[in-house]
Amino acid sequence: MIIHRELLSQLLMLAILYLLQAIVFYFQSPPLFSIILLILGWMATAAIGATRPARNLLRIPLSRPETIFYLLAYIFAVTAAIVMISRLMEWFPSISTGSAALTLISIFQGIIITAYSKTSHEVIIGLLVFLIGFETMFLSIEISLLVIGLLGAVKLGLAFIASFWMEIPTRQEDNLG
Repeated sequence: MIIHRELLSQLLMLAILYLLQAIVFYFQSPPLFSIILLILGWMATAAIGATRPARNLLRIPLSRPETIFYLLAYIFAVTAAIVMISRLMEWFPSISTGSAALTLISIFQGIIITAYSKTSHEVIIGLLVFLIGFETMFLSIEISLLVIGLLGAVKLGLAFIASFWMEIPTRQEDNLG
Protein backbone atom coordinates (compact mmCIF):
# COMPACT_ATOMS: atom_id res chain seq x y z
CA MET A 1 0.00 0.00 0.00
CA ILE A 2 1.36 3.39 -0.98
CA ILE A 3 -0.07 5.50 1.83
CA HIS A 4 -0.88 4.91 5.47
CA ARG A 5 -4.44 4.44 6.68
CA GLU A 6 -4.54 7.73 8.64
CA LEU A 7 -3.47 9.74 5.61
CA LEU A 8 -5.84 7.76 3.39
CA SER A 9 -8.88 8.80 5.43
CA GLN A 10 -7.84 12.46 5.27
CA LEU A 11 -7.30 12.29 1.51
CA LEU A 12 -10.62 10.50 1.03
CA MET A 13 -12.37 13.33 2.90
CA LEU A 14 -10.56 15.86 0.70
CA ALA A 15 -11.58 14.03 -2.49
CA ILE A 16 -15.22 13.92 -1.35
CA LEU A 17 -15.14 17.67 -0.70
CA TYR A 18 -13.82 18.26 -4.23
CA LEU A 19 -16.64 16.08 -5.57
CA LEU A 20 -19.22 18.08 -3.60
CA GLN A 21 -17.73 21.29 -4.95
CA ALA A 22 -17.99 19.99 -8.51
CA ILE A 23 -21.62 18.95 -7.95
CA VAL A 24 -22.49 22.40 -6.58
CA PHE A 25 -20.90 24.13 -9.58
CA TYR A 26 -22.37 21.71 -12.09
CA PHE A 27 -25.79 23.30 -11.63
CA GLN A 28 -24.71 26.95 -11.66
CA SER A 29 -21.91 27.10 -14.25
CA PRO A 30 -20.95 25.40 -17.50
CA PRO A 31 -20.34 21.67 -16.89
CA LEU A 32 -16.80 21.98 -18.22
CA PHE A 33 -15.89 24.31 -15.34
CA SER A 34 -17.07 21.84 -12.71
CA ILE A 35 -15.18 19.01 -14.44
CA ILE A 36 -12.01 21.11 -14.45
CA LEU A 37 -12.49 21.88 -10.73
CA LEU A 38 -12.92 18.19 -9.96
CA ILE A 39 -9.88 17.12 -11.99
CA LEU A 40 -7.64 19.80 -10.43
CA GLY A 41 -8.77 18.87 -6.92
CA TRP A 42 -8.29 15.17 -7.46
CA MET A 43 -4.87 15.82 -9.02
CA ALA A 44 -3.82 17.66 -5.86
CA THR A 45 -5.16 14.82 -3.71
CA ALA A 46 -3.36 12.23 -5.85
CA ALA A 47 -0.09 14.18 -5.64
CA ILE A 48 -0.22 13.98 -1.86
CA GLY A 49 -1.37 10.35 -1.88
CA ALA A 50 1.35 9.16 -4.24
CA THR A 51 4.11 10.26 -1.88
CA ARG A 52 5.78 7.71 0.32
CA PRO A 53 5.43 9.31 3.76
CA ALA A 54 8.11 9.04 6.40
CA ARG A 55 7.55 6.76 9.34
CA ASN A 56 7.46 9.67 11.78
CA LEU A 57 4.45 11.20 9.99
CA LEU A 58 2.07 8.61 11.38
CA ARG A 59 -0.75 10.14 13.37
CA ILE A 60 -0.24 10.22 17.10
CA PRO A 61 -3.13 8.32 18.73
CA LEU A 62 -5.59 10.62 20.44
CA SER A 63 -6.80 10.14 23.97
CA ARG A 64 -10.52 9.96 24.65
CA PRO A 65 -10.85 13.59 25.90
CA GLU A 66 -9.05 14.90 22.79
CA THR A 67 -11.34 12.92 20.52
CA ILE A 68 -14.43 14.27 22.27
CA PHE A 69 -13.02 17.81 22.09
CA TYR A 70 -12.31 17.52 18.34
CA LEU A 71 -15.79 16.10 17.73
CA LEU A 72 -17.40 18.95 19.68
CA ALA A 73 -15.30 21.49 17.76
CA TYR A 74 -16.47 20.04 14.43
CA ILE A 75 -20.11 19.99 15.58
CA PHE A 76 -19.80 23.60 16.74
CA ALA A 77 -18.21 24.65 13.42
CA VAL A 78 -20.90 22.94 11.33
CA THR A 79 -23.64 24.45 13.52
CA ALA A 80 -22.09 27.92 13.21
CA ALA A 81 -21.83 27.47 9.44
CA ILE A 82 -25.48 26.46 9.15
CA VAL A 83 -26.54 29.47 11.21
CA MET A 84 -24.44 31.85 9.07
CA ILE A 85 -25.69 30.63 5.66
CA SER A 86 -28.51 33.16 5.45
CA ARG A 87 -26.21 36.01 6.49
CA LEU A 88 -23.67 35.10 3.80
CA MET A 89 -26.46 34.96 1.22
CA GLU A 90 -27.54 38.47 2.30
CA TRP A 91 -24.01 39.81 1.87
CA PHE A 92 -23.49 38.09 -1.49
CA PRO A 93 -26.85 37.68 -3.27
CA SER A 94 -25.38 35.69 -6.16
CA ILE A 95 -24.38 32.77 -3.89
CA SER A 96 -26.78 29.82 -3.85
CA THR A 97 -27.69 27.97 -0.68
CA GLY A 98 -25.52 24.97 -1.58
CA SER A 99 -22.53 27.18 -2.35
CA ALA A 100 -22.96 29.12 0.90
CA ALA A 101 -23.20 25.92 2.93
CA LEU A 102 -20.13 24.37 1.27
CA THR A 103 -18.22 27.65 1.64
CA LEU A 104 -18.82 28.09 5.34
CA ILE A 105 -18.44 24.45 6.32
CA SER A 106 -15.19 24.11 4.33
CA ILE A 107 -13.73 27.32 5.74
CA PHE A 108 -14.54 26.33 9.32
CA GLN A 109 -13.31 22.76 8.82
CA GLY A 110 -10.10 24.04 7.23
CA ILE A 111 -9.43 26.32 10.18
CA ILE A 112 -10.05 23.50 12.65
CA ILE A 113 -7.88 20.99 10.75
CA THR A 114 -5.05 23.52 10.45
CA ALA A 115 -5.31 24.57 14.09
CA TYR A 116 -5.25 21.03 15.49
CA SER A 117 -2.74 19.53 13.08
CA LYS A 118 0.30 17.75 14.45
CA THR A 119 2.20 17.10 11.22
CA SER A 120 3.08 19.19 8.20
CA HIS A 121 0.86 17.29 5.78
CA GLU A 122 -2.16 17.88 8.02
CA VAL A 123 -1.46 21.62 7.82
CA ILE A 124 -1.49 21.42 4.02
CA ILE A 125 -4.70 19.36 4.01
CA GLY A 126 -6.29 21.95 6.30
CA LEU A 127 -5.19 24.72 3.94
CA LEU A 128 -6.61 22.81 0.96
CA VAL A 129 -9.96 22.40 2.74
CA PHE A 130 -9.95 26.12 3.57
CA LEU A 131 -9.13 26.86 -0.07
CA ILE A 132 -12.16 24.81 -1.17
CA GLY A 133 -14.36 27.15 0.86
CA PHE A 134 -12.69 30.29 -0.44
CA GLU A 135 -12.77 28.99 -4.01
CA THR A 136 -16.45 28.10 -3.76
CA MET A 137 -17.35 31.56 -2.49
CA PHE A 138 -15.18 33.37 -5.01
CA LEU A 139 -16.37 31.33 -7.98
CA SER A 140 -20.01 31.72 -6.91
CA ILE A 141 -19.60 35.47 -7.14
CA GLU A 142 -17.62 35.58 -10.39
CA ILE A 143 -16.92 32.38 -12.34
CA SER A 144 -14.02 32.50 -14.72
CA LEU A 145 -11.80 29.88 -16.30
CA LEU A 146 -8.74 32.01 -15.51
CA VAL A 147 -9.62 32.12 -11.80
CA ILE A 148 -10.21 28.36 -11.81
CA GLY A 149 -6.78 27.86 -13.37
CA LEU A 150 -5.01 30.19 -10.93
CA LEU A 151 -6.63 28.60 -7.90
CA GLY A 152 -5.85 25.18 -9.39
CA ALA A 153 -2.19 26.17 -9.60
CA VAL A 154 -2.30 27.16 -5.92
CA LYS A 155 -3.90 23.79 -5.05
CA LEU A 156 -1.28 21.84 -6.98
CA GLY A 157 1.50 23.95 -5.49
CA LEU A 158 0.29 23.19 -1.97
CA ALA A 159 0.02 19.49 -2.84
CA PHE A 160 3.59 19.39 -4.14
CA ILE A 161 4.83 21.20 -1.02
CA ALA A 162 3.05 18.59 1.10
CA SER A 163 4.62 15.81 -0.96
CA PHE A 164 8.05 17.29 -0.49
CA TRP A 165 7.60 17.78 3.26
CA MET A 166 6.34 14.24 3.68
CA GLU A 167 9.27 12.75 1.77
CA ILE A 168 12.18 14.67 3.34
CA PRO A 169 12.54 12.47 6.46
CA THR A 170 12.33 9.38 4.26
CA ARG A 171 15.29 10.55 2.19
CA GLN A 172 17.27 11.29 5.34
CA GLU A 173 16.45 7.87 6.78
CA ASP A 174 17.47 6.22 3.48
CA ASN A 175 20.81 8.04 3.56
CA LEU A 176 21.45 7.00 7.15
CA GLY A 177 20.51 3.37 6.73
